[in-house]
Amino acid sequence: MNRPLLLTAAGLALLAPAAYARTIVVTDANNEKSVILNRGDTLLVVLDANGAAGYTWHVVYDPNGPLLLSSKHIYPASFGNKGIGSANREELRFTVSRSVAFGRVGYLNLLRMRNEPGVGGGYLWHISYTIKAAT
Repeated sequence: MNRPLLLTAAGLALLAPAAYARTIVVTDANNEKSVILNRGDTLLVVLDANGAAGYTWHVVYDPNGPLLLSSKHIYPASFGNKGIGSANREELRFTVSRSVAFGRVGYLNLLRMRNEPGVGGGYLWHISYTIKAAT
């Protein structure tokens, strides 16, 4: 009689960490805003890019901080003119370190610029974050 209960409890224990980890999606509309993250969450930043003209997003952050860049992808424009100057979508995925202290506050800064020396200009996008709970 107790055996099914133990199996159920064990199964729930294995699923619990995945059940509480979230993916938080932020876009250009979140520029200069705040986000609350939990340890183990994923932060997905989705921004317009212009990779065809050489403009991509670059991360400016503390490499020892709680946000770890896990992937970066550029997707081509899905409609309209796909030539030079057409908009792309860039996705940057960050994971929140499970070892970060609760209540930690920080900033994620991204700079859209070209990878060419001497080319000026750029666009700064940033959010502040607070680490609130563990998963």
